[in-house]
Amino acid sequence: MRNIIVVPKLYEVRPGGNWYAYLFDELYNKFGFELRYTNRANIPSDAKIVIAFAVPHIQWENFMVKELFKLDSSVYLIGWMADIHCNDLIKVNERCRKEMITMYDRYDLIISAHDTRMKSMYSNYLNKYVYVPWCFAPHEKYMKFEINKSPKMQCLMVGAHGSNVYPLRNKIHKYAQKSEIINSIKGGTSKENYPSLLHEYFCGIADTGHNEVIQPKYFEIPAVGSLLLGRRTNLVDDLGLIPYKHYIPFTGNDVFDKAKDIISNPSKYEDIRIAGMEYVRKNHSIKNRMEIVFDLIENVIRKMEGGKS
Repeated sequence: MRNIIVVPKLYEVRPGGNWYAYLFDELYNKFGFELRYTNRANIPSDAKIVIAFAVPHIQWENFMVKELFKLDSSVYLIGWMADIHCNDLIKVNERCRKEMITMYDRYDLIISAHDTRMKSMYSNYLNKYVYVPWCFAPHEKYMKFEINKSPKMQCLMVGAHGSNVYPLRNKIHKYAQKSEIINSIKGGTSKENYPSLLHEYFCGIADTGHNEVIQPKYFEIPAVGSLLLGRRTNLVDDLGLIPYKHYIPFTGNDVFDKAKDIISNPSKYEDIRIAGMEYVRKNHSIKNRMEIVFDLIENVIRKMEGGKS
């Protein structure tokens, strides 16, 4: 049985430290999946299971969609989705949405971390959908840190802002320009340096944004021992993160008062910082997610060996 992973080339050239590399290595080690970074599918005729990672992608013209759609139905095709919301800021990109639906029709299994949007935009496909939340990764890069005893006494916010996708981030960034309580860094940072950056600060801020996604930041921040100041949602609750035990919740503009109190009274939050780190490291690393994925792949292999129905 020949198994293939196809990944858009843009993921190959991203800065080092990507968790995807660990994911692909583990799928090769356990199941022999061949990895191909390509913008054309070119699936060999003897392939049995194909994982299409981040296909289609909302930011580039996708040549793989038509090729994957034409695969023989005997090939078990898994779509491991990246962005599924097809947003161009707030407006839905109809071309992207059409490609999504085309691929969802063909996919035998859909994996996504975008649970809210999946259920609201693509409810017809929930019978072949599995929610696999984001996580922190690579495992070792976060686990090496101990609680920082002399952190910078600020709440750090890292990430994109300036569009309608993250309205609260825009407010936080403006607030940070005139306050020493929050430090806002626009855009990303080197994946190699990112865990160290988070570790420097007593507190880190995570928000779901317009698309209501539980971002990796929800796990990356506490994984290095920083206190998570995060928007509370039902999905956060479902992941076992308990307010005021594992993190400090906010619902909107109360984020500012909560950040002030955290920085003014850090001793009140020390136990939460420790408990959050312990819980997230135990339950929300890439290794936890791979257990879910291994079970899924093993079930698929059993299905293929028994004849795909």
